[in-house]
Parts: sequence; structure tokens; C-alpha cells
Amino acid sequence: MANDAPISVRLPEETRNALDKAATKTQRSRAFIIKEALDRHLISILEEETVNAPRRSYERLRALRGVGVGSEGGRTAAEIAATIREIRGED
Repeated sequence: MANDAPISVRLPEETRNALDKAATKTQRSRAFIIKEALDRHLISILEEETVNAPRRSYERLRALRGVGVGSEGGRTAAEIAATIREIRGED
């Protein structure tokens, strides 16, 4: 695979030990185990992000409820507009 690029990741000792155990048990390399784990879990991470993103956006909007332009700790209109643009993904 000519497009493979090396990457460096720091792992806690416990994770490294589990990785070594999986590599030994399956008679595969660490790199193979890591790639398989990433291939399997990246899909679920992306799916969850897609499914839960609207809920998180809604929660962030609800946090703005009752917040208006005010002189005592309230958000300015520009700050509220910036937050709305961020939630919409316009930034």
C-alpha cells in the first residue's frame, strides 16, 4: 500500500499491554491490530457524531434560552449571533 503513512501514538501501559496480548494471541502485528480497531471504530464514531450532532446543537440552543442582550453578564447580540452561526456550522 503505497499511500500508507506512519503515525505515532502514545498509549498508556495498560493499553499497550492489551495491544501486545491481542497481537500475540492473533499472531498479528501491533500495526495490524491498531488498523483493524481504527477501521471498525471510526465508522461508529462518525455515525454517532452524525446522529448526535443535532441533539447537541439543540442542547446548546436551549442553553441560550432566556439569554439576551443585557448589561449584567448577559451575552451581546454579536456573541449570540456568533454562537448560532457556530451551531449551524457556518463558521
